[in-house]
Amino acid sequence: MATPLVAHFVSDAVLDGLLPRDELDAWPRNKVLVEAETRIAGRQPVLSVLQCPNGRKPAPPALRRAIRSTIEEYLVAADVAEVRRRLTELDLAVEMQHELVRLSIEIALERKEHEKELISKLLSELIHAPIQPVAVSAAFESLLERLDDLAIDHLQAPADMTAFLVRAVSDDVLPPAFVHLEPPPLLTSDTVKGTLTAARAQLAAAHFSERRRHVWGRAADGTLADLKAAIADLVGEFLVSGETDEALRCVRELGAPAFHHELIKRILAISTDKGEREQELANALRKRLCMESVISREQLALGCQRAIDASADLALDNPKAPLIVAAFVEEALADGHLDPTDGWQEAAHALREQKHTGDACEA
Repeated sequence: MATPLVAHFVSDAVLDGLLPRDELDAWPRNKVLVEAETRIAGRQPVLSVLQCPNGRKPAPPALRRAIRSTIEEYLVAADVAEVRRRLTELDLAVEMQHELVRLSIEIALERKEHEKELISKLLSELIHAPIQPVAVSAAFESLLERLDDLAIDHLQAPADMTAFLVRAVSDDVLPPAFVHLEPPPLLTSDTVKGTLTAARAQLAAAHFSERRRHVWGRAADGTLADLKAAIADLVGEFLVSGETDEALRCVRELGAPAFHHELIKRILAISTDKGEREQELANALRKRLCMESVISREQLALGCQRAIDASADLALDNPKAPLIVAAFVEEALADGHLDPTDGWQEAAHALREQKHTGDACEA
């Protein structure tokens, strides 16, 4: 793949105005140069159609560095007012505004969901003043043109681009027509088609309105209380429906791997108040979460420990709660999802003794 990748890089450099077209004439003729020139010739008329009315000029290197610095500082401080101030200082021309949007999203592709959420918010705050909608469209056009290249370094780039498109349309940053219009054939790869199709499907789904606001997961933009509420809803729906695949999808969508211990503790706490069906479902979900590496051993262990610590309180509502927690721990241990050297067998035995002692006291 070296030849087409280098040719792709060279042609983009020429089309973006970073490399003078005339310089290629002095290069030795080889497969890279031939493929690059073919690509340039094919894309030039298409790019002229995509140009926004004010042009889509590449930013000078110094301006690009200043924009990148502004974005990276924003991702630390989350201060939109400071971004506005910096943009005023830069006096960013309309034909350069697409660089701000493009660089913001490209930087976000390398970051986690929280930073992606921040960039989505930034675009929503800056639209119309100072960023013009035509610049946003031009930036997304540029990103789609480069999507295959971006996917080489970031495998999640197509999925992330779908999320950025959905969120931008939902926030009125991008017109809905953008995802419905087919791009020119010369710029349409299977990756771009799949991204646009996925965005259209999510925007068209009536039940997707809530998820549009949380394309980066509830954890990316929620308080601790919001996150706990989301987990409680997830567990409640799962114990009613019993649909493990849907529960796994929701856990992934939640985007909160450091808070999975709350999921384990919550599903144990709720299932102890239910019947055998719900307790079996709790174990089934735990198995799938571990088998598909959705939840780490550390988070499972922490969740189990929290449930053990809360077993006395859980027993107030259901005297059998310590036994249910003990059975859950023992099954996780038998499945190899808990480390036997960490004393889990002893902890389960203590829970059973706790229940036995409580029965004796009642007698």
